Amino acid sequence: MMVAKLKDGIEQLKYKWQELSSLVKKSIILFAISAVFIGGFLFYLATKVEYGVLFTDLNSVDAGVITQDLKEKKIPYQLTDNGTTVLIAKDSIDEYRIELAVDDKLPDSSSGFELFDGASIMTTDEDRKIMYQRALTGELQRAISSLEGVQKAQVILSTPDDDLFSENQKEATASIALTVKTNLDEASVRGIVALTVGAVENLKAENVQIVDQNGRILVQAEDENDLIGNVNDKFMLLKRNYEETLEKKVANLLEPIYGVGKAKVSINVDLDFDSKESTTTKYANPEVRSENIEATGSGDDIERAQTGQVNDNVSNVTGGEEERSSSYSRSINNELDTETTTVISAPGTIRRMTSSVVVSADIPENIRRELEALIASAVGFDEARGDQIAVQGMDFWQDNAVGEEPKKGNTPMTITLDKLLMYFVVGLAVTSLILISALVYVLLKRRNEAQESFIVEDETDVDSDTLQDEFEETVPVVADFYGDDETLETEEEFKQALEEAAQEEKIKVQDQKDRQAKQYAGDNPEVAAELIKSWLKDIK
Repeated sequence: MMVAKLKDGIEQLKYKWQELSSLVKKSIILFAISAVFIGGFLFYLATKVEYGVLFTDLNSVDAGVITQDLKEKKIPYQLTDNGTTVLIAKDSIDEYRIELAVDDKLPDSSSGFELFDGASIMTTDEDRKIMYQRALTGELQRAISSLEGVQKAQVILSTPDDDLFSENQKEATASIALTVKTNLDEASVRGIVALTVGAVENLKAENVQIVDQNGRILVQAEDENDLIGNVNDKFMLLKRNYEETLEKKVANLLEPIYGVGKAKVSINVDLDFDSKESTTTKYANPEVRSENIEATGSGDDIERAQTGQVNDNVSNVTGGEEERSSSYSRSINNELDTETTTVISAPGTIRRMTSSVVVSADIPENIRRELEALIASAVGFDEARGDQIAVQGMDFWQDNAVGEEPKKGNTPMTITLDKLLMYFVVGLAVTSLILISALVYVLLKRRNEAQESFIVEDETDVDSDTLQDEFEETVPVVADFYGDDETLETEEEFKQALEEAAQEEKIKVQDQKDRQAKQYAGDNPEVAAELIKSWLKDIK
């Protein structure tokens, strides 16, 4: 069924093509050829890439990293000089270098022992010593950067001059700054130390210091053979786990409301990992610890002295007349009730917490306040610590490809396709306008010529004077029509005969014009076809 329809369509297309005049066929063919040529030329201009130098003198590791990144980003490139030079489109060089700098993937520009390849015979011993230290530093950087888990390495060596007296000889030192991809374990750090110690003369393991891109010490020497890793990694892991736990709690609250993936939560917790100890002493009401009483003199005086109230450690002495002297002494020692409390705070207390939540929806102010209260309750918000909560509503960016990350800006392939489409549309429009204008001009010119050659005079416009003038010429025709013996007796018969003769003459003239038209149409079929089409359009 489909094959039959296809054949019918092809036959109809052939029939319509055969009905077209040769001029129209030539115009269509010319238009198709022009469109293909212009489209191909525009495609060549749009896809033509003018390459420029991105990096030169790359080692195999850096060249591999750069080319792999170019493949992932679908950027066309070329390799020259045995793979040490990378070329990309000139208009993309600056932008791509900035992207490499942001991603920290710029190639290492350090030089190794190839520095001595260009050394001349005029190089002094001091120059050679400096070149050797530079070359050794570069080789160490390359070796450390090639290790798994290390993205980039910067090495600083300090190699003092030799001294005649060994007791005055200074030791060599090495400082290494690493840009790591993942956390290095203790074994990897020990390996880097061993590699450095083995490459530098008179360098001891305790004189090697290693830090990462965050300034954290990865290795330090307590003694000559004791190297320990940085324990701060445990604290950072604890911090991140706690943040992820809080983020998951908030996400579980918001996803049933707005849907899965419609809410993004980020929580930052500032933890205090310092161990603290505090002591508090409290004093209660005083109590009597000891009491001492002394009395001399008469009994009355002593009795009165015993009834006295003493609230402190002062002795009360009562005296009388000389002949009847008496004395009384009382000492009371008070003791305060003391309470001492010692509090030891474990490391990991929260100093401050900030929570940021973005929801893919428009959030009114009243709903925002309710969400902030809900989040504050979930994360343990404490205003006294200076905690903050920010909730924003905005539409998320949607990508057609599931799981694909948003692209950074337009890729060179996207820009090329846009240019190609623009060039093709403009070229097609200009070509179509030129061809259509030429075709219309030719058709109008041919139509006017055909109409001028087929002007037919209206025979009904001949007036009576003209008939009267031609009467003399018409009489023989009438006579021939009725015969030689027949006479015209009345005026009515004469008029009738005259009309019949005029009608016969008109038919002869029309037949002659028809023959001329057929002959012209046979000689010029294209013009005749166009004229008939124009007449049909006028009738419609």
